[in-house]
Amino acid sequence: MSLDSSNEWTTFLSQVKAIEKKDSNMTSDQQIDRLHKPGAKYLNLNPFYVLQVDPDASEDEIKKQFRRLSILLHPDKNPSDRERATNAFEVVNKANKLLKEEETLEKFKVIISDARNRVMRMVWVSSPLSRGPLHAPSRLKKNDEKQRIRAYLAPRMILQSFPTW
Repeated sequence: MSLDSSNEWTTFLSQVKAIEKKDSNMTSDQQIDRLHKPGAKYLNLNPFYVLQVDPDASEDEIKKQFRRLSILLHPDKNPSDRERATNAFEVVNKANKLLKEEETLEKFKVIISDARNRVMRMVWVSSPLSRGPLHAPSRLKKNDEKQRIRAYLAPRMILQSFPTW
């Protein structure tokens, strides 16, 4: 990788981290919108998505995040949008209860691990850098490292937001 593409990679990663940090500092209205956006019914089935924690997060991290979100989303703190706040508060509460049960937590971790493995296999096969069956070097310009990096990373970016089911 050339120095130029290395700098672009560093810039790209810093932009991703900035977006993640911004998302973690959402206001109560933004959090309510996040839990009510189109498709949220299915995304909210994933307690890690609801609580915005990593599947490898410790019990203390999950507890901290639950407290933070429950304070933000509590209906008494959002009197202007009480109905949606109540619904969002219930979703967060349900996610926390699911992650408190050891058996359920393990099931979720197995599902997420399986999904990651499947996506990584799909990425490997379809990546233009993998030389897998779907390798199509003619699609990529000869010396366009930026395009190669994007083609390689696009499926991985999708993986980060991959819902449990």
